[in-house]
Amino acid sequence: MAAPNTWTPSSWKSKPAAQGVAYPDEEHLSKVLTKISTLPPLVTPSEIERLRYQLGQVERGDAFLLHAGDCAESFDACTSENIANKIGMYFVFTSTFTYLVTAYRPIAASAMAANSALRSMFAAAFPLFAGAMYRRLGTVGATALLAGLTAVMAPLPQVSFFSACRL
Repeated sequence: MAAPNTWTPSSWKSKPAAQGVAYPDEEHLSKVLTKISTLPPLVTPSEIERLRYQLGQVERGDAFLLHAGDCAESFDACTSENIANKIGMYFVFTSTFTYLVTAYRPIAASAMAANSALRSMFAAAFPLFAGAMYRRLGTVGATALLAGLTAVMAPLPQVSFFSACRL
């Protein structure tokens, strides 16, 4: 039998902190938590319902889910510029994926399978160097580099398809 839903806005305080953060100024922490408690929710009920509907579409196989996330290196890294950069990266990946599936629909399944290892390696390695890349190259340089890589990789499904035919 499932446990009853006992979530409350303050129930997080009773949970164990597996990766606890030491706050040196408890008074300041208390002020911040008080301020946060007065702010409106980050997500509206209609957004929650929309997400439930969309996840239901994924579950039924009527939609595709691309999950993107990030672990901030520090609280100072949570800036609007960094968030905008990461959202930009998400749009680069989703637009490339959409283009590949649309342009190469007849061979999309075999092309995606043929490129799975390359995409998986890039996806696993990207979080390791993304922060450093944006710091060293700046927003314009790093985004230009990624756009160039995207342009270079766009024909890979076609190349993989013709290569697979010869195997």
